[in-house]
Amino acid sequence: MTRWVKFIQMTLGLVMALWAYSAGAQTVILDDTFNRGPTTVGSGANSTTGIGNGWIDTTGNIWSIPTVGQLNASSGGVGNPCYWSGSGGQMQTEECAVTWVYTGTSANTSVGPVVKLQDKNDYYVAYLYGGALYINKVIGGTAVYLASVAASGFSVSVGQSVTVVLYANTNAGATTLIAYLFVGTMSAPSGTIWTVTTTDSTSNLQTAGYCGISSYASNAINYVSEAKIWNGLYIPGNVLTSGAATLTSANATTVTATVGAATGGTSPYTYAWYYSSSISVTPNTAIAGQTSTTLTWNPPTGGNYYVRCIASDSAGHTAPSNTILVATNGGNLVIGFIGDSITQRTDSSGNPIAYYECQILKYVGNFHNVSFVNQGISGTKTSDWLPTNSNNYFNNAVAAFQSAGVTIVSICLGANDANGGVAASTYQSNLQAIVNQLVADGFKVILNNAPYFQVSNTSVDALLESSYPAAVAAVVASNPKSVYQGAMYAYRYFAQHTNELADSIHPNDTGIQSYAKMWAQAFIQAFLVPGKRPLGGGLVH
Repeated sequence: MTRWVKFIQMTLGLVMALWAYSAGAQTVILDDTFNRGPTTVGSGANSTTGIGNGWIDTTGNIWSIPTVGQLNASSGGVGNPCYWSGSGGQMQTEECAVTWVYTGTSANTSVGPVVKLQDKNDYYVAYLYGGALYINKVIGGTAVYLASVAASGFSVSVGQSVTVVLYANTNAGATTLIAYLFVGTMSAPSGTIWTVTTTDSTSNLQTAGYCGISSYASNAINYVSEAKIWNGLYIPGNVLTSGAATLTSANATTVTATVGAATGGTSPYTYAWYYSSSISVTPNTAIAGQTSTTLTWNPPTGGNYYVRCIASDSAGHTAPSNTILVATNGGNLVIGFIGDSITQRTDSSGNPIAYYECQILKYVGNFHNVSFVNQGISGTKTSDWLPTNSNNYFNNAVAAFQSAGVTIVSICLGANDANGGVAASTYQSNLQAIVNQLVADGFKVILNNAPYFQVSNTSVDALLESSYPAAVAAVVASNPKSVYQGAMYAYRYFAQHTNELADSIHPNDTGIQSYAKMWAQAFIQAFLVPGKRPLGGGLVH
């Protein structure tokens, strides 16, 4: 039999399997994005303290949510899966999807979904390893190979998400297993979707079991950003996706916003709007009577609110929109700034970049006032801002931010690091430590890429143009619910507009305005109105 005939038979077999098991409706049992914490689970088998919502550790090791939106485990491996024990979690037909964020070449990439779990020693698992997608069974604590497919062409960059899915359907003493692998999330798959299918009749895996998470080839589970469980087969690629939410208007009493129509899934769709009054809490308080793609809402009081829309399809799947920051008149926003001389520098009127950025944000966001606390210090590197540094730059800044009511901190560091030859790995490690402590202190963080430095040193150029931006992206990816990508193109812009520099690095008056627009644009994309641009030309007043 030729290789092509075998390939066609395998393809036809997979198509028939998908057809046979996709006829029934799917019910979403769980969609957990770990939007709680930071917290650590107390030790002890079956402990759920802190994690909540039914995640159980079967061996007594500590599982934690060190930052909001991220599940970690102190150990993993074949003998240490966790599982979902909530209502409806034990099923004969089930599917589990696990999404994790890639953080670098040393990251563990064998994190994957578990189905039909009977206990810590008996379950099915799918995972990525050595460039292939595997399905294994674990029997009596020993892993047994079932099937695999080479993920030819699979590639993932730092900051991207990877999703592994495993479906199980048991009928007449045999279980059909289908696994999927792709870059992206269940709500936004990207590129090729690799799949492999097999069957198994191991007797003690034919009864109803639980779904869960395992780290197959490593003793660590890191950066898990979503786990989703269905009672039925849900084929990736036909996923329900929400449109983008945008602010339409806001005045003293009323906020109006819209969300793009949902796509994918199973129509018809329904919509529901939710709000939160805290930047650190996902909007989960329902807004009564708001069930269309348009929101018209009179908030309880004046001030800042965080709003999102959740779309649902007829099969019970849900997809949240982005969260937007809105303000009725009377709402105030205070932003803290950490940086070097770029952040500290003022123009001939005595105003820093932060001043003009805040004027743009006030206009776009309809705030009563947007103010800032500028803690930029000339000559500083990332190491100078470490929370453990005895110079207390970081601690003094946090104290000033807390005293002024800052909720979001903007950071731009890197010029002095690059000029001093600081390796990108050290730059990333320092930024990560700074950001982790800011998030732990209750702030959201936006990271602007390092600026252009007009020097005849190719190693400095390489750090500022590519290595440091990649490090920033990795730090953002480590906690996407609290850390946001800031301005990305300052290096490119000022390399082409050296007339806006007062010297080899510092902006002149025009350059300060340009920095303000770039920083404001990134802030708007992260927190206010995705897709809306700030003032296109002219001075910011």
